[in-house]
Amino acid sequence: MFIMHTLYALKPLVGQRRMFEATFERYGHFVEDGRRVFTACLRDVRDWRDSPVVAEHTWIHASREWDSLELERGDTVYFEATIRERLDGKITLCDAVPVGVR
Repeated sequence: MFIMHTLYALKPLVGQRRMFEATFERYGHFVEDGRRVFTACLRDVRDWRDSPVVAEHTWIHASREWDSLELERGDTVYFEATIRERLDGKITLCDAVPVGVR
């Protein structure tokens, strides 16, 4: 089975807010304008309405709501996000808000 490494399968849905399911991998961070921005790596990202994997992995900005979940590697997380296209043409998930963990 071919698994996409990016979210290009979601390009027709740019601008839509959708529900996703993914497996939590780890937290990370980067520095932007002198401040630390926390992120989360999610793998096997699936659109909740469809079962196929739309990305092998993706990084999202992890707000305090994500931190409060105390996720461990392998946890299944359900979240809402808006599908956006960046200026460089890459597809990304923005404003990701967790709605549940299993």
